[in-house]
Amino acid sequence: MRRSLRTAALAAALVLVAPTAATAADDVLTLDDLPPITDGMLTSLFNVRTYDNLTGILTTRTYDPTYAVKQLGDVSTGSGETVVTLASDILFTSDSDKLSANAKKRIGQLVDDVPKSATLHVDGHTDSVDTPSHNQALSERRAKAVAAAVADARPDLDLEVRGYGESKLKESESGDDVDAARAANRRVELRYEGSATPSPTATATTSTTAPTGSAAVRAVPTWEGVLADTMAESPDVPGAKVRVGVESVVVRGNVMQVSVLVEQVGGAPARAHDLVPGLSRPLVVDRENLVQYSVLSNTGQTWSTDQLGTVDLVAGAPTRFVATFPAPVAPASAVDVIVTPGSFELAGVPVTTAS
Repeated sequence: MRRSLRTAALAAALVLVAPTAATAADDVLTLDDLPPITDGMLTSLFNVRTYDNLTGILTTRTYDPTYAVKQLGDVSTGSGETVVTLASDILFTSDSDKLSANAKKRIGQLVDDVPKSATLHVDGHTDSVDTPSHNQALSERRAKAVAAAVADARPDLDLEVRGYGESKLKESESGDDVDAARAANRRVELRYEGSATPSPTATATTSTTAPTGSAAVRAVPTWEGVLADTMAESPDVPGAKVRVGVESVVVRGNVMQVSVLVEQVGGAPARAHDLVPGLSRPLVVDRENLVQYSVLSNTGQTWSTDQLGTVDLVAGAPTRFVATFPAPVAPASAVDVIVTPGSFELAGVPVTTAS
């Protein structure tokens, strides 16, 4: 049964991209003969097994990138209280408490609806990485930075500022998706009595506009011409150094593709996912518009060009991985690419648009 399912999925994929057959012996098939990727193709590729029954039937889910787009300021209400959660990964770079001008402006907008002269609690939180004392100090600094932005926008508010470090985790940092849990725990919360109407925010496009530009064959990976790169010790393999770089960030119609190079610098070959945690699911952060993008995935299916579990990194041979994200909800000239938080982060990578 499993073999027939794989065969059917492959046949469907082949039908999607099959070009017109050559009509003459001298016709040469090139990538330009293939059709552009459309939302219909993406939807068809989202044929995944459902695990709520034992039928094993493939189901189709409509292509919807909304879940992979996270904007600053998640507003929730309950028991007479409003909580505005600010994702630290969007507000701050790793281990920093510095706010950009755009971040300060957006924070000011998010407290527009707070009742006049109200008491606003500004609470800083971190994940459990690093020591408790380090996390406590970082949460306090970040809470103070956000409070200063609030005070500039709303001097009438009575601010109570406090850092909790890792003492009040929102999500348990265990299980299969530790990275996502830690990201949820890194936050600053604004709390006040009363309710507010969340401001409308931009959403990811789900139109049927196809990516433009002709297809191209990628050259063998080299470090020449990379837009940004960094070298650090692997957080999970002591003593192993890894170089990580970004070749390109290209918007193609409704998607954004990020090409990442990785190479082990010396030492015995090792699996890519062991050396570079998070390589299969990097994040893209647009700090200008304060939006974070996740890799498009569905029930274990990740949009990348390689099977990370079967790839070994060796010295002198960079390996390319391409991750696909939703297209930006607002024009962005540069983004941060976060492969492994705190270890492999590339800031200010230029964004281009295929034409």
